[in-house]
Amino acid sequence: MLNQKRVNKIVFYLGLATMVGNLILSGSYRYLIIGAVVATMYYLRLYRSRIMMVGMCVMSIIVVFTATLVTMFSNLSNFYRAFIWFHFIKEIAKDPWIGHGFFNIHLDEYQDFSTPSHLIANGVTESCILTIGYSFGIIVLSFFLVSIVRTLLRYKAYKKYSVELGVFIGLTLDLFWGGSFDNTYTFALLLLSWYLINETACKRELNEDIHNSTTDV
Repeated sequence: MLNQKRVNKIVFYLGLATMVGNLILSGSYRYLIIGAVVATMYYLRLYRSRIMMVGMCVMSIIVVFTATLVTMFSNLSNFYRAFIWFHFIKEIAKDPWIGHGFFNIHLDEYQDFSTPSHLIANGVTESCILTIGYSFGIIVLSFFLVSIVRTLLRYKAYKKYSVELGVFIGLTLDLFWGGSFDNTYTFALLLLSWYLINETACKRELNEDIHNSTTDV
């Protein structure tokens, strides 16, 4: 039994090291940041406090945006990202309430992604949050952001950490500085974790109502 637990632990850490190594080699630093945030929340047990959990998410978004802006003139990738962010923020400001509608993109066999202008022309926003704001306006975007915060606040229904919380936090953070709705795998995971957290909270609230009504009788 003890040997089996040891083997499982070795396999777990070996798999974790492999995933982190792949992320580093592929240059997916945003996933490393997400992993660090989720790991910090897990090991420090910040999920036990809704204020700490939401505050950690907000601070990580601020830190990533600030770091991107600070390094935009020394890092080409961050320059592209910041340039695109500013462009779409200006576009949202032109028609903030109802947005511009879906992107009308003409897809060719050979797509040019060599400059920020070409990326913009191909509908790249480098932020799913900006995509929603550009397409549907800040009213719809506000509802979307409120639903994320409300879901995080409903995590009090859990007595201990659960995988769907880490998945939900990680993928919602990715929506701010990257992400993609056309990646059906990650989008499906986001929706599934979103549903599971709210379903658990609803069941707990229903059970509490039943218990209270029975006690009153």
